[in-house]
Amino acid sequence: MRVLLAVPMLISNCQSCGSSSSGPSLASVSDAAFEIPAGSHDSSPGGIDATRVQSDLDRFLSFQARFSPDAAYITADPANQGDWNKLMGLTTVNIHGDSLRLGWRYAPASGLIELGLYAYVDGARVDQLITSVPLDTWLDATLLWTEDLVHAEVNGVVAEAPGPAAYIPRSTWVLRTAYFGGDETAPQDIHVDVRDVWTDP
Repeated sequence: MRVLLAVPMLISNCQSCGSSSSGPSLASVSDAAFEIPAGSHDSSPGGIDATRVQSDLDRFLSFQARFSPDAAYITADPANQGDWNKLMGLTTVNIHGDSLRLGWRYAPASGLIELGLYAYVDGARVDQLITSVPLDTWLDATLLWTEDLVHAEVNGVVAEAPGPAAYIPRSTWVLRTAYFGGDETAPQDIHVDVRDVWTDP
């Protein structure tokens, strides 16, 4: 984990105008108010967006997110409290082969939401804690996925890990969803809002 000192060229952009000063243009993805119903893993709405077919692996996704107070959950099995949930991300057709998402979980001791890098690289899971944020507060998140690395940033704090050992061109998508679990389903209705969502087309 480190503080980002130099923003990569790919994410040097003007989000307010949807264009990049030194990289590809950006595409807006719809805002969403996700609800994960009690007893479920998946959110409504959910789905995929911004498909890129058989091209290089450089993908970028940025968004703001806010976890409602009902995201303060306690798992039935205390051992599951540390499991990562997932929010927004980038994936190939094999999500457990190669994908990158923002991990999140509630920490009862601090009363904060912990955020982390959550990825699968060549079928191996990678997860790293990045930082913690209060409930009901907007955060800034950036995900960057290249042939060399997976990168997640929250409020200027970064976690990174090496990318695939050997890249094979494949289709990729933006995951426009929130997910609970882990082993357990959501113990109560949980709400997460996202806005100002941008990706490379």
